[in-house]
Amino acid sequence: MSSLLKGQKKFFRRNEVKSVIVPISPWLTVKKVIQMVSKIPKIMSYLPDESELLASRTSRDYLFTIVHTLDSEFFPGAMKEIEELKGIRLKTGKIQTIELDSEMVRLLE
Repeated sequence: MSSLLKGQKKFFRRNEVKSVIVPISPWLTVKKVIQMVSKIPKIMSYLPDESELLASRTSRDYLFTIVHTLDSEFFPGAMKEIEELKGIRLKTGKIQTIELDSEMVRLLE
C-alpha cells in the first residue's frame, strides 16, 4: 500500500478493469505467469513487489485480470502457443507427464 501512496505502483479504476476467463492449464499456472510478466515493467508496475508476489499468495483471478487489462493479447497468444505445442507433441508421439509435488501425492494416496 505504501508503494501505491508513494506513486511507485499504479492502479486501475473499477471501470478500467477487463475481466478474463482463462482455462485451467498446467502451462498457465500463477507461478508461470508471474515468471513471464516479471520481465515486463509495465505489468509489474500494477502488481505487488516481486518479494511479495508469490504464487502461493497471489490470486489467479487477480493476476490474470491485471495482465489481461494491460495486454489483452497475452492469454489468447499463450493459449495459441499451448495448442500448437500440444499438436506438435501429439504428432511426434511424445508422452505427456504430469508432475505432482509430494503433498499432492500424499493427498491422492
